[in-house]
Amino acid sequence: TFAIGAPRLSAATMKRDGSVSVTVEVRNTGTRAGDEVVQLYISRRIASVTQPVLQLKGFERVTLQPGEARSIRFDLPAETFAIWDANMREIVEAGEVELRVGNSSASLKSALLTIV
Repeated sequence: TFAIGAPRLSAATMKRDGSVSVTVEVRNTGTRAGDEVVQLYISRRIASVTQPVLQLKGFERVTLQPGEARSIRFDLPAETFAIWDANMREIVEAGEVELRVGNSSASLKSALLTIV
């Protein structure tokens, strides 16, 4: 069994041409060595065009011994948050984006990023 902590952002805000890092701690809470896959999703609160509820933007497999913990880091450049607007231009819109991490889309913890 594994415990996945809440995501920690390198900054709460990001410029539209900037980047942000997301760090999450994963701990093996079981009695045997094992692998876990940490998944990173984004979810926009508001956008000018309809967006998926969740978008998978990264994942990483980690092997841990019993009781071992490791921090996983995802570096997200501005392009990670780009959408196609109504004029079919790829843009990074200002607004709030939830960054969610977990071992499946049904079990996620989140942090809020504001793009300015």
